[in-house]
Amino acid sequence: MRSTNYTSLKDNRVIKKHYENFSIAKFLPKENKNAIITIYAFARIGDDIADDENLSAKAKQDQLKKIKSQLDVIKKHRMPNEPLFVDLFHLIKTYKLNIQYFYQLLDAFFQDTTKKKYKNEKELFDYYEDAANAAGRLYLQVNQLDSKETYKYANHVCSAFAMIDMIQDIREDLNKDRVYLPESLIKQYQIDVSALKKGQFHGDWHNFKNYWTDQINNRLVLGKGILNYGNWRFKLEMKLLISAGLMLSQKIKKRGNPFNIKMGPISWFIVFTKAIFLR
Repeated sequence: MRSTNYTSLKDNRVIKKHYENFSIAKFLPKENKNAIITIYAFARIGDDIADDENLSAKAKQDQLKKIKSQLDVIKKHRMPNEPLFVDLFHLIKTYKLNIQYFYQLLDAFFQDTTKKKYKNEKELFDYYEDAANAAGRLYLQVNQLDSKETYKYANHVCSAFAMIDMIQDIREDLNKDRVYLPESLIKQYQIDVSALKKGQFHGDWHNFKNYWTDQINNRLVLGKGILNYGNWRFKLEMKLLISAGLMLSQKIKKRGNPFNIKMGPISWFIVFTKAIFLR
């Protein structure tokens, strides 16, 4: 595995700093919050490997295979030999997490090393099943809310945020020769991908953006069913998350350029206010 400065997942300063900009779990009890940080750190490390422009596809896969080997050790109920994964071992044991969801996240990182295009929305959402929904299920398990119903609602929320990330990161991903925007939509809306790379929006970009943000909103609304589960802390987390997603979607829809959209203090105040009354 590539040498890192991570002595453990929960103690890594880089992860913690990155996590501070990630609103999820802010109101959960400390032990649950630490568990979510550990899961987030695992995902962050795999994602960083897959995104490393200085590594070849094979080098990325070799490093991801080493992560998989540590998961394999944990799956056998044995302590991993990498300090990095000791936290993960205890986390899985304490919260009785389904290790398969960590393998799914890893599958998404492996896919990012080779797959550069997606034919249609179904293919993209199959990818989101591993890249986003698996993390949502781990979040639910930490909060002891794992059921078919909660998974269904969480999938809507997780995929909505994956869609938000996709449209915000189009230009950045294009610079890595990745096109998450499905080819079927590129054709339907006559989008010039090479122009997007330059920050130019040709074709029927406006109507595509309306279509995409409408889909995001629909998923977030469907995901509101999750508010019927959990304690007040969990419900507040979900209300804030859904409200923030709706705010981001609105900003994306209004702006011609969806890149680098920020949530300033006023936006967060509005999000918090709307979250209180969200039903």
